[in-house]
Amino acid sequence: MRRHPWLVVALLALLGVVGLGAFPARAYFDQQHQREELARQVDELARANAALAAERDHLGTEEAIERLARERYQLVRPGEEAYVILPEAGGPPAASGPAPAPAASEPPPTPPKQSWWAKLLSLL
Repeated sequence: MRRHPWLVVALLALLGVVGLGAFPARAYFDQQHQREELARQVDELARANAALAAERDHLGTEEAIERLARERYQLVRPGEEAYVILPEAGGPPAASGPAPAPAASEPPPTPPKQSWWAKLLSLL
């Protein structure tokens, strides 16, 4: 090694340059990946936005408003009659089958768990 000290210096310099260049390169590739991910999210949000705008435009029509008023709020046009079908008197039919068995007696409660230091203090 004494014959070629410039080789050692050159290798150390090369390692220094590679070491100093590795961190910015890694940061650059991380930022590229983050940029691609954010672009993908923007595309998804733009598609969702377009779908919501189309739904907004559709729900603003007279036909959609009338359909929603009839379905959700049971509204009718003037001159129409609304009918409601009620269930039979006496409530819902009773379930058939054997009656459920009474609950078995509960096991005795377990004492609360104590930490090791609480057990040690109770012994003293």
